[in-house]
Amino acid sequence: MKNQFTILAFLTLIFLSTFVVAERFESNLFRYGEIDASGSLIATSTPVTGISVFGVICNDATCSTTQGILYNGEFNVSTDNTILNYSTTLQSPFGYGIYFYKKGFVPYEVSANWAGTDINDPVGPFTNYLTKQRDCKTSLSTPAITVTGNNVSIILSTNSPINNSGPLAGIPSQISQYYNIDVNVSATANGTTQTKTVSVPFSSSTILQFNFTLPAGNHTLNVSSNTNNDLCVNTISGTSSTQTSNFSVTSTLPLNTTPPSQISSLQVTNVNSTSITWNWTNPTNSDFNSSLIFLNGINVLNTTAQTYTASNLTANTPYTLSIQTKDNSGNINNTSVTSTIFTLGNPNGIPFIFISSPLNNTTYNSTSILLNVSSPNATSINYTINGQNFTYTTPILLTNLVNGTNTLTVRASNLNSTRTSIITFNINTTSSSGGSGGNGGSGNNNNGNNGNNNVNNVPTTNNKKFPDLTPENKKTFIDYAEYEKSLNTEKSKKQANSTNYLNWIIPLMLLSSVILLSTLLFVLIYKKK
Repeated sequence: MKNQFTILAFLTLIFLSTFVVAERFESNLFRYGEIDASGSLIATSTPVTGISVFGVICNDATCSTTQGILYNGEFNVSTDNTILNYSTTLQSPFGYGIYFYKKGFVPYEVSANWAGTDINDPVGPFTNYLTKQRDCKTSLSTPAITVTGNNVSIILSTNSPINNSGPLAGIPSQISQYYNIDVNVSATANGTTQTKTVSVPFSSSTILQFNFTLPAGNHTLNVSSNTNNDLCVNTISGTSSTQTSNFSVTSTLPLNTTPPSQISSLQVTNVNSTSITWNWTNPTNSDFNSSLIFLNGINVLNTTAQTYTASNLTANTPYTLSIQTKDNSGNINNTSVTSTIFTLGNPNGIPFIFISSPLNNTTYNSTSILLNVSSPNATSINYTINGQNFTYTTPILLTNLVNGTNTLTVRASNLNSTRTSIITFNINTTSSSGGSGGNGGSGNNNNGNNGNNNVNNVPTTNNKKFPDLTPENKKTFIDYAEYEKSLNTEKSKKQANSTNYLNWIIPLMLLSSVILLSTLLFVLIYKKK
């Protein structure tokens, strides 16, 4: 009887010890490091948090091929350490490949073969370094230039400034984006520059192609590369690779007879009794050369600027600005864009009207537009919007405008005369922004929307729209973003606590079951004897 009890107790202890250490546990710390020009690690004691873990079951010694996934992006939110668990049985004679990664860092690779049981677990802690390249220098190959008529093709390659020196040969497709760096490559010929950004894998290169259409003659090609990436501590721009090549184009381009587009958004931005200032937007044609400025029919300036000030003018006198455009081939767009305006005069002279918003012949994507009008020598200003009349005193938000064309008429009056200005603008949206209450209102009846001319600038977070970031509610929006961030952090902590709870409660429940089973077996054997 005594021997049977001893044997039963001994077997129970063996079973319990095997169950309690049915897995291997490995403790890991994460620290920041830098890789110098020689490829050596410069270690620091700075913690790195928020690390993700990806693990694979290796199919060969360097894990170039795999049998399956061990960890699939497990994520440690708030600490600089984590414990990995491995099964008692080694799932491959070649062990496991472990990748620790985080955006903005070069991943850290580990080859592991933990298996069996060990009552001293967790082993470690082991320090893993998430790194950045101290000095990033890009490089380029010699360009291959092919000329076919006026078409020039340039093919070259750029190398990654970062080498992958980890022990694992394979890079799982699930985390391959953490093993690439963006490189900017520029090619310049005949004064035209093209720039491309390519994603280059670590320890590799990427081929690029540029295409130019050039006139006959001798040309010089300049190509250069650089990178501005958070994987790099310092970007060496001055010593980045630059290549220069000379080549010739023998055929001639067809004669260009198409003039450039007109300028747009011509408007007066300042006027007084002796000067007027106009602003506009130049056309986007690639061969645009200059704008030809005419004041009362006289060509006073050719410029690439987008503003002109006429000075030494006569008070209370009309002046007409006309602008034409010219391209690099000398083609001129003779269709002028014009603006006529009076300089300011005595208080009872012809009133001047300046409509700064909305702009004439402009399309808006909101049904609420700010009306901003000024007339320094007018005693009263009235306006009509889509057939409804109002008195103007201060800037006001026009609301519930119709989709399509809207017509605005402004009348400025003083004791002697009245001036009328009419503009049209377009609304292209099916939704309405701003307050309610008709197409406008007087300065004392503006529905609370006075001065709100940024109705489309509505920030979003988690698909929720918030009001404009005015000084009054900017802090509220920032506080809400911080609140959402704290909720996410708290949620992650609860998930981590829940996982830790399960890691302890399940073994304890099983241990209790084994003890109860052992007790029952002992009672049965004792009664039988």
